[in-house]
Amino acid sequence: MISKILSMLKNKVKQEESPPKQLVQGRYDFLEDLCSEIVLQVNQEGDFVISFDAKDSNLDYVGAIGNLIFLINSGTLASFFIKSLHLWAEEVEGEERDKREAFVTLIINQWEDTQEEHQEMLDKINQSTNTTGNQSAVDPSRVFNLRKYL
Repeated sequence: MISKILSMLKNKVKQEESPPKQLVQGRYDFLEDLCSEIVLQVNQEGDFVISFDAKDSNLDYVGAIGNLIFLINSGTLASFFIKSLHLWAEEVEGEERDKREAFVTLIINQWEDTQEEHQEMLDKINQSTNTTGNQSAVDPSRVFNLRKYL
């Protein structure tokens, strides 16, 4: 029991001593003449940040950046996200590739499950507003005992 605790402590110390793995090993500039950059970062708990950086405030960039944000928010870029996941899995070979492919499959399944849950929630909200859309919570004739005057 004590040896197990010591082993766990040693592993914890080793983890603290080793620097954290950098996700992006090198800078990827796939495009020439970049005008801006949007970065999504996610931690283990699912918290995320979206950072934005622009080369400068040139008004010529507004259309391209605004359109991209719309495409991301509308879901139109779903195939691009899926392709990027598959490209990431294909960067390596052998057992590591199998692990990455399984990981990507789980991510896509989670994406689909979350989308279905969200759609079901929206459908319930729409149904409840359609059935009670023009109905008051209280019959107006009952307010202030108006029924006896009617």
